[in-house]
Formats: sequence, C-alpha cells, structure tokens
Amino acid sequence: MSVTSQLERPRETSLEIGDNKTITIYGMNTQLITDGISFETLARDYYGDPSKAPIIATVNGASSIRDLKSKGEKNVLIPILKKQNSNIDNKIIGLSNQRDNYGIDIALDENGNILLNADGSDFKFTNSRANVSQAVLMRLKENVNKRVMHQYYGIRTTIPDSESAGSAYILSSIIQTLKQEPRIKELLSVSFSGKGDVLNIAVDYKDLGGQAQSVKGSV
Repeated sequence: MSVTSQLERPRETSLEIGDNKTITIYGMNTQLITDGISFETLARDYYGDPSKAPIIATVNGASSIRDLKSKGEKNVLIPILKKQNSNIDNKIIGLSNQRDNYGIDIALDENGNILLNADGSDFKFTNSRANVSQAVLMRLKENVNKRVMHQYYGIRTTIPDSESAGSAYILSSIIQTLKQEPRIKELLSVSFSGKGDVLNIAVDYKDLGGQAQSVKGSV
C-alpha cells in the first residue's frame, strides 16, 4: 500500500557511497529478498540504472544479496533518491530518526480495518500515545507466525487443556506479546477474562516517555 498524505516534511539525509561521493536520500523503500534478485537488478528496477547498485549495497552494509542473507536479513533497503509527493511530506515512510518516539500510523478500527478521514479523501492517522495503544491492541489481536516478514509478531493461541495451566499460559502469552512492543517501558498490570471465544484484556503500562497508560480491548 502506498500512502501519500501530506504530513510533516522529513529532513534530507546524506549518504556517503565511497570515493568521497555523497548523495542525498529522502527515505527508504524495502524489497523482500526473493530468488534471482541482485543489487544490480534492484538498481535497474528502482532507478533505471544498474550501475547505481553500490548505493543499495552501501545502505545495506553488504556486498551482495547472498552477503545480506547470510546476516539473517529478509529485506533489502532501497534509498529513495528523488523528492516526490509520496515521500517528502510523509512521516510514515520517512527515516526512523526523523519521526518522534511514538510514531504515526494509519488509524484502524477495533477490527483492524483502515479508517478514512471525514470526507473520505485520505487515510485517517493516529499518533502520539494513541498510536502506541493501537499498536498494543493490534499485536494482541494477531496470531503469532501469521505475518511472513514478522513471524514473532502477535500472540500465541494454542492453549493447554488444564484450566489452571491455560490461565497461566494466556497470561504469559499476553506479557510476552507486550514485551515485543519497544514503546512500552514497563508493564504495571495485566488482567483478562474470557467469554466463549472472546478474551477481554486490560493492560496498564508506562510508555517510553514515562507516562502511565491504560488500554482495554477484546481479542
């Protein structure tokens, strides 16, 4: 999905690519590593010039796709070299050091569906601490191993037969899932109750800014 909403402009970033040569980049694209690709083919596809492969190699810190895979990477970072409406005013795809600690993302409803703005012309966005709350709920609603590129994202859903063991397992699964969220500094309390196939969860935590927050939801 491509997002082209007009938001705060990220700063231009310089990248040294050898021989004292510096270029300006305006964010990053990512490309899943698949059979048959190389830095040269990616440079051809993204820039129309395979000789720009060293730019991709430099930003990934690898000499080849094989080298990148040997480091456990599943995606290639591809610098954006031109200012466009889809990147110069977009916090979502801006470089990480150009966003605040809480981030900004597309707003979702409680079922994970994308929300639009009032006139339906663009996505609705969420930011600051509300974005953290949304991220927490989305993690708890997602089954682990469901995402191809983020296999540890989400919560375990296989529950033991024993009721007492099942409760301990659910609590452990919730805590482990929440610990994956880097914007949570400290868990203060976790509680849950089940009704049929629905699990109601309440979480109190301190975010990375030291502020106490609460989030409740059903999964």
